[in-house]
Amino acid sequence: MKTAKFSLVLFLILLHFAVCQKLGAEVSFVFVSPCSEDAAVVPVDLPHVKIVSTTSNGRAFLFRETEPSDSSVVQSVNSELNKSLAVKKALELWDAARKAAPAPGQQWIQSDGPVPVWVLDGSSPGQGPGIFSLLPIRIQRKNGYFNSSQLIILDRLKTARDRYISIDEMISSGLLIQMVCHEIFHGIMADLYRERFLYFNIQTMFMGGPHDLPTETDSYLAFKEGFAEAAELWFSRNFPAEFAPRKLPENICNEAKAMILRLSQKRLKMLEFNRCIFEANGQIKDGVLKNGAKNISTEGVIGSLIFTIINNANLSDSMIKTFTVLANAAPTSFFEFAAEFMRSFPDRTNTIRRILLEYTNYTIFSNDAAALYEKYYLAKKSFVMGKLSRQEFLNAKNNWNNWKKEQLEKVNKGADVNNALPQPFVVITREGYSVDLNDEDQARLAWHLEAFIPKNTPNVTKAAEFYAAKILQKRNEIRVFQSVNQLKGVVPEWLFNKISAGFKRNLSRIEKSLDSEISKRRTLTSF
Repeated sequence: MKTAKFSLVLFLILLHFAVCQKLGAEVSFVFVSPCSEDAAVVPVDLPHVKIVSTTSNGRAFLFRETEPSDSSVVQSVNSELNKSLAVKKALELWDAARKAAPAPGQQWIQSDGPVPVWVLDGSSPGQGPGIFSLLPIRIQRKNGYFNSSQLIILDRLKTARDRYISIDEMISSGLLIQMVCHEIFHGIMADLYRERFLYFNIQTMFMGGPHDLPTETDSYLAFKEGFAEAAELWFSRNFPAEFAPRKLPENICNEAKAMILRLSQKRLKMLEFNRCIFEANGQIKDGVLKNGAKNISTEGVIGSLIFTIINNANLSDSMIKTFTVLANAAPTSFFEFAAEFMRSFPDRTNTIRRILLEYTNYTIFSNDAAALYEKYYLAKKSFVMGKLSRQEFLNAKNNWNNWKKEQLEKVNKGADVNNALPQPFVVITREGYSVDLNDEDQARLAWHLEAFIPKNTPNVTKAAEFYAAKILQKRNEIRVFQSVNQLKGVVPEWLFNKISAGFKRNLSRIEKSLDSEISKRRTLTSF
């Protein structure tokens, strides 16, 4: 009898421990404040946060857990996040993402506890909500501590004219929930990729342009931001009440009101624009299609496309299955993601191909397609303004639709969607000069190619122009370079060998940068 009682008690203890472990593993928020190196200084950025040793080889930024009641702003944030069904769902998805993620090779990347949230005070720089990912962070609690590799920062938002939108104003306008969900999905991607997220960021640093500029945003940054914006679209569809613009308080300045409405409406209107012609800021490219028709690497466009695929793939738990694709393959661009999605769910291939055809420049960066679409778009505008007959408008529309129909037939026969948009294919010389073999500007390609031609070659410039023309001709034949071997026979063997060595050199550079970044973050030597 005693043995039976002891077994029952032991079972209940183990059951309680298992339940507590499970509850502890679920993603939740904990509010924190930084521990400063100098007690007289209130940190507003990480360099002023105290760093402590965690193991014999690692260090971490030190924060302490705080009670929401310690600050009226934190209390408001806590109340807003706790009552939000969208945030609750985002945290459930984050928990699912952690379960889908590969085991980290670096122990400090492990994130199984709550996510620390640092609410900055009114003297902060005004960068808005953000997240630091894959940084070792230690949180002191009343009874011990826990470690994290993600830190959400909630900051006021600076406007163009040096005004500020406070956190309280973000709450009252509904903007905070939207922004927090966006940052959660950056954290989800970091957990899904683990160390590969650092590689992702390094690629962005090498190839990247300014954030959110349609003419310069690179494919890596566009995909990373696009993934988070796709999540916002998904949340706005599933939690419309929380993502609809609210009536703004009277005491908010006009500039702040305009910015809040612009940020909110941008997300809701994103799907209304044709993906071929709108910029990341949501404005239609009116009359400059020739300058922008080939540009689909903006995060707004990518966000719309990812959402369209997730929403139309007809998969149960489509968001979770998307996480699985990201965790398994860690794609670094949208078209890599699309290709991996089709490999994972081959029965959805035709659906995704149709989406790519309908909403992107898939094989549409041909001159014929750009011209046909431009005529259709401008004819539609002229017809609406009463400057063009209905028949002329219908002719332009039919020509565009017929071209798409022809392309759809090719797509259904198996056209390779991974070649839809040239991704950078970079090689570098021993001296550090680089050339992108997928650069479609022949003059720029030739200029960069000069670094690969011996200086004693007679008329280096003409030689570079000659080889650039041959490379571009081959690229147009195969649509995009994906391997150095595709240059065999196109250029002389000596140049092929230099380019091949340059490709390996670039991979080595990325690997060294990744090792350096992991070491820097683990030891915090450069922060």
